[in-house]
Amino acid sequence: MIDGKIHIAIMQPYFFPYIGYWQLINAVDVFVIYDDGRMITNGWIHRNRILDFDGRTPREIRVSLKRKSVSHTIGTMERAQNNRLMKKIVETIKFRYSRAPHYGEVMPLLEQLILNKETNLVRYLTHSLQAICDYLSITTRFVISSTIDKTGCEGVVDKVERICKTLGITDYVNPIGGTAFYSKDDWARRGLKLNFLHRRDSIRYEQFDGEFVPDLSIIDMLMFCSKEEIQQILNEYDIV
Repeated sequence: MIDGKIHIAIMQPYFFPYIGYWQLINAVDVFVIYDDGRMITNGWIHRNRILDFDGRTPREIRVSLKRKSVSHTIGTMERAQNNRLMKKIVETIKFRYSRAPHYGEVMPLLEQLILNKETNLVRYLTHSLQAICDYLSITTRFVISSTIDKTGCEGVVDKVERICKTLGITDYVNPIGGTAFYSKDDWARRGLKLNFLHRRDSIRYEQFDGEFVPDLSIIDMLMFCSKEEIQQILNEYDIV
């Protein structure tokens, strides 16, 4: 809990997201998987970055999707049945990180999650999010957004208000990037307290030789940091 109160966050599911996403999950008591928002095909929902073979530059990995209009919601998206591609992702991670200190502990879990045969994108991603939470001893409760009735809601803030009030939680936490879009006063008029989570810029850990590469998938941190080190990093944020 933050300040002894129950807090909630609402985010789209992502493919092995970066540490700031996990800090948000860890900071709140209830984390809502926003599956009924519009699918953004050029966003980070189905892709991420790991270190390339040189240990210095990012390389993209992505989940292959069946072609659908961008007007479809995230929850309706289906993964393409491309086992060869998913096995290639696994082999790429093995090749890139086989010398990482926690490879032996982490790789079996990652392989199991990546090769999961679930075709629904949200269920596939949520399964991975929950499994990584379990690995890191994060006990935040997950709720799927589409299970909450939003009849009559017109915009994103209307939907957030409905979710919060349905679950009986009025303290909301948003990533710091939301300061450009949301006003605390506007939310207060709706009976919600808006907080922003700011990941500290000082977060660093030892990768391979070379300059530190930030904002990679959690896969990178899992490979180089122990559970205890990551649990400490999870708390390296400020609420503003």
